Amino acid sequence: MAIHVKNMKELNKALQPVMKGMVDKMAERAEQTLNYFLQEYYDSYDPVYYRRLYDFLHSVVRTEAKVVGNKVVASVYIDTDSMNNSNFPHRLVC
Repeated sequence: MAIHVKNMKELNKALQPVMKGMVDKMAERAEQTLNYFLQEYYDSYDPVYYRRLYDFLHSVVRTEAKVVGNKVVASVYIDTDSMNNSNFPHRLVC
């Protein structure tokens, strides 16, 4: 179905669903890439002196794309607060 656009405001409105989809896909790809490198990091070293809790490995967060003003944004980040595991205060294994 063709959309007839008369001005920039209508163009912006018509492109928003496409842009949200593109930003979601880019954020998903960034999340996958970050998870890949975190897994490579975990696979490359077997600790001898401590027990891993895997908090860092599972700390990647991705938000859904949303419209903010005239932009479409999403975030991919490491949630450092999720790495403060108070259930295991002593991580060293003797």
